[in-house]
Amino acid sequence: MPYRWGGDDSPESYRLRADWGALAGSICTCRNPAYDYCLERRSAGVDCSGLVSRAWGINKRGTAGLLDVAAELRDFAELRQGDAVTWPGHHARLVVGTAGLFGDSIAVVESSTRLECEGACKRSYHPSELNGYRMIRYRGILD
Repeated sequence: MPYRWGGDDSPESYRLRADWGALAGSICTCRNPAYDYCLERRSAGVDCSGLVSRAWGINKRGTAGLLDVAAELRDFAELRQGDAVTWPGHHARLVVGTAGLFGDSIAVVESSTRLECEGACKRSYHPSELNGYRMIRYRGILD
């Protein structure tokens, strides 16, 4: 799904909005209030925190707002499918499992404007690549 700053479309709402003529994503991610933060109202897609919010079944929250509905984990070994890693104010990723030859990397789904992704995609990261990120689990997920 294309990246849309502030977006939280589901696949169904994305298709519906596209059928109504919405633009596929809005890669403009400036944070200038003079330009309404570059939010393109006629676009459809999902941003990083919108993707995590959708997966958790909650109303859209920003990267820092996800902390309000989640418990923080102490160690990467505690991460499991459905958890998230968030760098408040910057980015969030949904954990989908482990990766790497020895299971030493974290497989995530994220929505990004990075050239390697440009929308929602699956990637993997070694824990050392996630410095500054906080590991969280949605409180609504049953153990």
